[in-house]
Amino acid sequence: MAGFQMSPTFANVAFLDGKPKHHTGIVAQELSPCFQLLLFLEGGQKFYLDDMLFDIDAGRGCRSQPQIAIIQRNKSCTLRSLPNHGDSILRKIKLSLPVDWLQTVTDAQDGGILKQFQNGQITSYLWQANCDMVQLGELIINPPPQFQESNAPESLRLYRLAKAMELLSLACMDLTNRQHQTRPLEKVHIYNQAERVRSYVVENLHADLTIETLSRETGTSKRSIQRNFKHQFGLTVSDFIRKQRLEKARQAIENQGMPIGQAAFLAGYNNQSSFTNAFKQTYGSTPKNWRRKAEPRKSGA
Repeated sequence: MAGFQMSPTFANVAFLDGKPKHHTGIVAQELSPCFQLLLFLEGGQKFYLDDMLFDIDAGRGCRSQPQIAIIQRNKSCTLRSLPNHGDSILRKIKLSLPVDWLQTVTDAQDGGILKQFQNGQITSYLWQANCDMVQLGELIINPPPQFQESNAPESLRLYRLAKAMELLSLACMDLTNRQHQTRPLEKVHIYNQAERVRSYVVENLHADLTIETLSRETGTSKRSIQRNFKHQFGLTVSDFIRKQRLEKARQAIENQGMPIGQAAFLAGYNNQSSFTNAFKQTYGSTPKNWRRKAEPRKSGA
């Protein structure tokens, strides 16, 4: 990306107007703590910050819907850029500031949504950019002719920095005014992450569903699985797996007349007595009685 840096402790403005560099594998790099504003005028990118997936897409051409994101990284993290096809246009502006920049802005405020960026390892919001933001983005990429033709490159740098800071001011004001309409990216991510684990469990109840397996197959850290799954679904992963396997065994007993020992194995129990106790605790009846009650219904059908 083209760009410039005013000083090591101040702001860095970068932009891309064209096709991104083509890569087919996952590109990883370590990132230092930073506050960033991203404006996507056209195109999109998928990337991970540690195990948090970001999927930002502004669309293409006349149907594009520019997106703006603010991301605060309070600790170092790993960026993993997912493969791109290199055949799509990406028009993007990135403004980077030191993490303590936000402290100077929020110190004078009593609460407010910007205070939230000081908490947690990665805090982020995504929403649709308005016309004023889009116009500023276009001016950063394509400054007025007098700046492009100037023999003083520092004038062009100052112009782009001024427009980027104006863009940041508009974004912070817009985020504060419409905080109930924006999407906290980390909350969307946590739900998607938990749903990915849930879907894998439901589709692979026959497999050895250890935390290590779930982590490997869903691309989710073990810590995130243990922390986020219960928050989203009200059960630990282990309890959810046990409940799903019991339900599968119940259906097999009721619909297929499966022998109790086989149903116990299907539910992941090596001991039929333990299976019977768990079944009765969940459904209020032993597996044998449940099958007996189901037989008249099947005969009537």
